[in-house]
Amino acid sequence: MKTGFDFLRTIISDINISEKEVEFGLKLPFLFRKFAESFDLGENALRIDKFLDEDNDFGQLGVVFFELKSEKIFLNDFLNVEQIFVQWRNSKEDVEWAEKKLIRIGYLGQAGFGGLYIGCDENKNSDEVWLYNADSAVKFKKVAVDIFEFIKKLRFTKDFSDFEDSYDYLFKNWGEDFWRIREK
Repeated sequence: MKTGFDFLRTIISDINISEKEVEFGLKLPFLFRKFAESFDLGENALRIDKFLDEDNDFGQLGVVFFELKSEKIFLNDFLNVEQIFVQWRNSKEDVEWAEKKLIRIGYLGQAGFGGLYIGCDENKNSDEVWLYNADSAVKFKKVAVDIFEFIKKLRFTKDFSDFEDSYDYLFKNWGEDFWRIREK
């Protein structure tokens, strides 16, 4: 099964992050900036295994998660660079930025308002990865010292799988990036 960086695709970024930083007046932390320049981010960018069902529709075999004190935290998506800057501009008055200098970088599968954040305060939390959940007693939780440590913690789980059979029935044809179901 996939882990860590297996869930990401490398890219040559077509977005000039320096221009975005000047346009929005926000400087991304160094390591996160390198991450955003190197990997495909945004909706459906995570490489999650899919299968072709009997109706020729794609289903997911599970989800990506990281563990925080034996609790599974499900990662839905990372925001792309443009979304990161736009959301920051629209939420500068929110507690995440106003109190902690955190900007949202991803969406989680948990109920409640919040997400995955990166620290932008050079003197306190630069490059740290944080979980924020407005509906939790402890709203802010540090998850990793930087985005690369965080990515290494990502794992695959069969939770929320659309597949109800044995994985023994799955196969791939040469050159396909999805699984098929073998006839029983």
